[in-house]
Amino acid sequence: MPTPLDDIRAIVEDTGPFVTVYLNAEGAVENAADLALKRWSATRAELSAAGAPDAALDAIEELVPEAHQRGEGFAVIADATKVRLAEHYDEPLDDDRASWARVPDVAPLIKARQGRVPHVLVLADRGGADIIAVNMRGRVIETTAGDGDPERKVAPGGWSQQRYQNRAEDDWLHEAKEVAAEVARVFDEVNARLVILGGDVRAVQLIGDAMRADITACTHHINPGRAADG
Repeated sequence: MPTPLDDIRAIVEDTGPFVTVYLNAEGAVENAADLALKRWSATRAELSAAGAPDAALDAIEELVPEAHQRGEGFAVIADATKVRLAEHYDEPLDDDRASWARVPDVAPLIKARQGRVPHVLVLADRGGADIIAVNMRGRVIETTAGDGDPERKVAPGGWSQQRYQNRAEDDWLHEAKEVAAEVARVFDEVNARLVILGGDVRAVQLIGDAMRADITACTHHINPGRAADG
């Protein structure tokens, strides 16, 4: 299984030099893209004077105008011709910084990743669940599982009552297994360390019973669940 730093390690072990850029990109201001480009322009001039090739700088510049849409700051590492890594942050960076050097400036990247816990949030009802997974780099995966239309137990009385109840339980179990399978998929994809599971009590129980043992071991339960309208 890949570790949260494998992509950084691969770059560090490769042949340099590299351009590394950490740039703030405030989103809650007017003309955010223009301001980010202005900030980048000064940084680019410094990198160019240090010998960074235009191909690398052009590749980074393509990312700048839309960076504010994905966070308050971002980091980019590029080799002489292309971007090798780009990462966005919810919070502003301490400051802008950039380098053109034999090895990339990865300390802020590692520090930022260590402050994140890759996790999966599961908000469930008896018809399925809404699932949000976040990896150490801040990438978010949003998905759902189940058909959203749970069979309901009814109490018609007579000989058919048990049949209705069994059918409802079978439906809930089927939805729970679908949720557990999807949780396992995104859990592995983001290399999660924590699962947060909440919602309808019976749904949570069934999903928990259907999950893999290693996922159950790092699952924390909360009360809130899926929105009423699914």
